[in-house]
Amino acid sequence: MVGVGLGLGVIVAVGVALLVSDSQKWTSVRRSERVALKHAFGAAPISYHRALRLKRAAMLLADGSSVAEAAEATGYSDPVALSHAFRRKYGAPPHLWARQLRAS
Repeated sequence: MVGVGLGLGVIVAVGVALLVSDSQKWTSVRRSERVALKHAFGAAPISYHRALRLKRAAMLLADGSSVAEAAEATGYSDPVALSHAFRRKYGAPPHLWARQLRAS
């Protein structure tokens, strides 16, 4: 389902904006657009954005970045904020997760 009254172009444009911008820029999206995005992406825009940031942080950590570098690159205010979000998503703090990944 493309969305509630939205064309694919709008869905793609907002999806790209989620990838490249901070959450403050896209939280003003109209309710109908948020509903369409939820249908298109399977999650609310803020949840989707958070998941993208954490996935990018995981990739950076897997490539050898520090937690501080991953936090800065993904827009977290500090490494502690990334650590809390990362632990909720992946069940382990980022530094331990990366260490276990490298050991396997």
